[in-house]
Amino acid sequence: MIKHHEVIGRLDAVEKSLDSEKTEHRADVNMLNDKVTVLERIIVEKDIQIKVLKDDNERLKRIINNDSSNSSLPPSSDQNGKSANKYNARIKSEKKPGDQKGHKGTTLTKIDAEEKLKSGNFKHHIVHIGKVSSQYVERLKNNGAIEKKNRKVCE
Repeated sequence: MIKHHEVIGRLDAVEKSLDSEKTEHRADVNMLNDKVTVLERIIVEKDIQIKVLKDDNERLKRIINNDSSNSSLPPSSDQNGKSANKYNARIKSEKKPGDQKGHKGTTLTKIDAEEKLKSGNFKHHIVHIGKVSSQYVERLKNNGAIEKKNRKVCE
């Protein structure tokens, strides 16, 4: 039979080994908890960096995608590959520019204009353009260069 003292001695030895293992495991758990805390802090920092980069990326995409059709930029600043606003969507014909063969042109000659003025179809009056300072006019008159300008307007 096994003696009672031997059993207690064995149990004490097992208890001591379990206590030492328990201490080692606690140290390991504490070390792992510290690592988890550090990694969680790094993850939070990375999330903040990712959000900043995503916002910056979105802002840059909006800037790049601006052209004359969706901003106040002139059409000359549009990038290659993107078509500018097409104000004239006319399809080019094979005809040369200018008068076409067989078309009778109309020109208002000086004689025709004078006849229309005489017939009363047009009113003739003089329009003074601009306001000139008296010093400027006197200087030009003295030089004999220019007198007050008038122009004819036909209505």
